[in-house]
Amino acid sequence: MAESKDSLVVDPVISALPSQSSLSLVSVKLPPFWAVQPKVWFAQAEAQFVLRGIVTKETKYQYLVASLDQDAAKRVVDLISDLPSKGKYEMLKTRLLATFSLSPYRMAQLLLETLPLGDRRPSHPPTSKVGKEGFSL
Repeated sequence: MAESKDSLVVDPVISALPSQSSLSLVSVKLPPFWAVQPKVWFAQAEAQFVLRGIVTKETKYQYLVASLDQDAAKRVVDLISDLPSKGKYEMLKTRLLATFSLSPYRMAQLLLETLPLGDRRPSHPPTSKVGKEGFSL
């Protein structure tokens, strides 16, 4: 924001933000977005929203955008820079889940690549192992 002698010049980015009356003014500290396990991250984020009484989608959207790292933000830049007027939280959540979640085919492929059977039978997989993509059995 810059100030002149006669009037106050308002930054266009600041003036484009929603008014505080449309945001829930509650503090939530979300962890950075987990690209490896987006479903788990959303479950935890939405639990925080419930615990803090955050119900407005606008506030959830703002917290979600604030928690994105550079890589995740780069992949959804169109939903961050060109703000849709309605349903932006749901749109962003859907896109992030679609972008970062493993398909069943890819998950099966990673299991076959990362879990050698050794002397075990295929019907007796190991009970717990975290793969390179971050999922566990």
